[in-house]
Amino acid sequence: MEKNFENRHLQIDELLKRELGELLVREVDFPKGCLVTITKVVTDRDIKESLIYISVLPKAFTGKVLSLMRKRSRHFIYLLRKKVTIKYIPEIKFVIDEPKEDEEFSF
Repeated sequence: MEKNFENRHLQIDELLKRELGELLVREVDFPKGCLVTITKVVTDRDIKESLIYISVLPKAFTGKVLSLMRKRSRHFIYLLRKKVTIKYIPEIKFVIDEPKEDEEFSF
């Protein structure tokens, strides 16, 4: 049963990541020159809340984008309810995905 539970969470996380990504493209006017990416989604055990991790480039837009996303989160939930067919859409909370020191990219 634990495997089914874990698999269900992964499915919900991927569904929310994909659908929210599409909503961001269609519904949000980000500042010019700003790139916003959903890096991961983590849904809690009872599927009541999902943390949506976003990356913002350039970093100067981080505060503005995070504020905009948090203000529109209820609208995103409304649009998700119209589009996806799962019993319960969790509350969504946007957070900045900060890379850890050892995860920084090197070219």
